[in-house]
Amino acid sequence: MTAEVAAGSPAEPAAAADTAAADAAAADTAARPPALLAAITVLDGTADLEHTRQALLAQGDPSWQWLIVTVGDRALFDEVAAATATEPRIEVIDGSTLSRAQAAMAALDVAHADFLLRLDAGDFLDPGLVGRVRELDAESWGYTDEGLPYADGTGMLRWFKPDFCPELLRSQPYLVRTAILPTAVVRRLGGLSAAGASAQWYDLVLRVADELGPAVHITGPYYLRAAEAEPQPAPWLDGTPEDRCRVLARHCDATGIAVTQVSPVTVRGRELGQRLHRRLTQTPRVSVVIPTRGGSSVIYGLRRCHVVELVESMWTDDRYPNLELVIVYDDETPAEVLQQLRELTDGEVVLVPFHGEFHYSRKCNIGAIEATGDYLCLLNDDMRVVTPDWLHEMVSLLDDPEVGAVGPKLLFADGSLQHAGHVYNGGSAGHLLFNAPGDTIDMAGLAQLTGERMGVTGACLLMRRADYLELGGLSELFPLNFNDVDLCLKIVDAGFRILYTPHAVLDHYESQTRQARIDPKEVAQMERRWRVIMHHDRVLNPLDRLPVMPRPDVMEF
Repeated sequence: MTAEVAAGSPAEPAAAADTAAADAAAADTAARPPALLAAITVLDGTADLEHTRQALLAQGDPSWQWLIVTVGDRALFDEVAAATATEPRIEVIDGSTLSRAQAAMAALDVAHADFLLRLDAGDFLDPGLVGRVRELDAESWGYTDEGLPYADGTGMLRWFKPDFCPELLRSQPYLVRTAILPTAVVRRLGGLSAAGASAQWYDLVLRVADELGPAVHITGPYYLRAAEAEPQPAPWLDGTPEDRCRVLARHCDATGIAVTQVSPVTVRGRELGQRLHRRLTQTPRVSVVIPTRGGSSVIYGLRRCHVVELVESMWTDDRYPNLELVIVYDDETPAEVLQQLRELTDGEVVLVPFHGEFHYSRKCNIGAIEATGDYLCLLNDDMRVVTPDWLHEMVSLLDDPEVGAVGPKLLFADGSLQHAGHVYNGGSAGHLLFNAPGDTIDMAGLAQLTGERMGVTGACLLMRRADYLELGGLSELFPLNFNDVDLCLKIVDAGFRILYTPHAVLDHYESQTRQARIDPKEVAQMERRWRVIMHHDRVLNPLDRLPVMPRPDVMEF
């Protein structure tokens, strides 16, 4: 790869064959004091370049380097080099013979800063960004939130991002544009790859994440994209869907994630990210525990028995192959309902009687004790399966030993969203995007992407049975409300991640207008147990407080 650096820059022009000149250039670069942050810009025109230059000059911390690689016409290199000649921190590289992917690689060759940041022409950095980079050490990396201004200056859209979530990063390159990467680590990993094409920065970030683990989240829109006349809400994704999917498929191969394919996720005409179609590497026995009293209600104009409707939707020829059905039923459950369940399953059902007053947690715990599966799925009886492979999808995610529980997307009968994960809004537990349209793309499309949550509803929750028993199951201090919140926080506190997947879908016939009956004693107990952890939700940015649906979502049976 051959690139020329503008006269007066630390490296002189060097052909690949001219080893002596190249060595001299490298020595000259190494001799200068390193900057803290090198911003890399691949440039194919001068539009908005001055806007970006002013943003760098305004930095409160002056320890930065700007590497501009011009591609296309050689005249562009001459023009930009002349315009920036008076600022020694700006280095212009002639990439007229390089592809865009190769151009970014050429900038890395002459970078002499501790950290790297992609910076597109026209984009703007908050004056405090370089100073915030000092919070990182040589073996850490970070990212910040983003903004997208209106061109007429009337306002700005903001993308307040979650904390580092590895599964969400595979579903969406949500932190790639603003990733601040340690230069030494990037070089150790082989740098940018031309094979990544338009998604080469995504490829690099995935490799850095694998190497270093969680990133530091510098909250606040310290990175502003170039203004647009009619900006669309986040997500704002770089690279083509095809390149992102190819990069992600290679990442899965390299890290041992078994997938059959990687496909783009597009909803309402907007590109949101990718879906990993995981391949089941094993089929552990799954015990589905359904507490019920055989109740009925009017569904789609007809009176139906909830548990019979649910089992009928589950017990199909293409159901999960290693399934145990455990029904925990109250004394008042009609005998004909139990008989229907036997007939639907050809007798392959475990019927467990429950005596005493209603106690949701106790019923689930009794079912878990009676179960024999490796995995345990808690399931409300007022549900209906929408996607036949719902359990395949959830089991494939639990194959990751770092994942402690998985929950699906739940929809109301009218198709609106009942559940896309728990959210703790400054300590208040609720449902993310409750009652939004089922295909909502609010919050950068989180409801349509597989990713981390602080919790998922006990109305449908899959976890390892051994973990459930070790953690004490559903606490019987919470007979009605908050039992699933408490369980999920125990899972997180034990060091596991919890995942939500929109690719497993069930209808939940819970009333959209039902008023929760919350016992003050349960609220006080939650406060005593989880006050601290509930005030930091890894998915809900502290700058992005939302109205949420009050808990609980647990129905009486």
